[in-house]
Amino acid sequence: MPRNISCALTTQQVRDRTKTVTRRSGWRFVKAGDVLHLVEKTRVTPLVTIATVRVIDARREPLSAITDEDVIREGFPQWTARQFIDFYRKTFHVPEDEEVTRIEWAYLDPTAQDNPVKNLPAPRASAPHDKRARLIRLLHVGKRELGMADDAYRDILASLCGQRSARDLSVAQLERVLAHLKECGFKITKKKTKRTSRALARDPESRKARALWLFLHELGVVRDPSERALAAYVKRMTGIDALQWLNGQEEWKVIESLKKWAMRRLPEQVAERVRHMAAQPLSDADRKKLAGIQGLLFGGISAFDPLWGIWETLDEMERSGQPEHANHRPE
Repeated sequence: MPRNISCALTTQQVRDRTKTVTRRSGWRFVKAGDVLHLVEKTRVTPLVTIATVRVIDARREPLSAITDEDVIREGFPQWTARQFIDFYRKTFHVPEDEEVTRIEWAYLDPTAQDNPVKNLPAPRASAPHDKRARLIRLLHVGKRELGMADDAYRDILASLCGQRSARDLSVAQLERVLAHLKECGFKITKKKTKRTSRALARDPESRKARALWLFLHELGVVRDPSERALAAYVKRMTGIDALQWLNGQEEWKVIESLKKWAMRRLPEQVAERVRHMAAQPLSDADRKKLAGIQGLLFGGISAFDPLWGIWETLDEMERSGQPEHANHRPE
């Protein structure tokens, strides 16, 4: 039976069939050939299925391996790979080299899910729609790489094909425009993944220290959220070059120092976010959550861990309050 996967914040891209890739921290079990239902939201009744897809590729890779072309496949043609990485890292409190599951799919016809061979992987380029979607994505990349203004880009479409939108072009016309962009200097390249000689520490204490470091960056306390900057901080605190070489006492020292550093800004910023949230339209459930948070703050809560928990609750409330068709968060 097909599993459901939420696309609550990229609903329109799915409806337009311009989203063919997603990245998830979990979903390790998914494999090529699996059939998935793309739904507006999970854990709601009734479920609203927008599309049925067949997975054509599933693999684990670092978040940092994403290319500009793949960002467009994610449904964000206006973003660069750097913007996508920064947003994903900030939203989910993960390091840049966090391993995620990259899932690529092909859309199925309404009757395709009843096909007796549905569990077989579909060829990557077998569907004309897949090729067309890929060409449209490449045109967007080319437009951005060439620094082309939107009007100039649409003038080229009109001059070559008589249409001002790539969505109105046939595959042959899209290929003609792509060839023209190449003549203008556009080159299709793949981003090279940077390799480091030292693997990231993955034990719970190291992951917590890394999450705290990224959180400090979110608070505006730390300017450089990179692993290199964290390693430099660890060395200043302990005299040891990297997280993976710390013992339990040294890890505790680093974690507690990061918490104390965060507390210079966290209480003030939590209070400011709560004041801002109180002025926004909220659901009854979120209004109740906010009242509970206000009660805790009124009671004089001053420890890091509960304040961090409040911060993450506010993050969840903000995400749940976003319009379902918002285009600025990855799904």
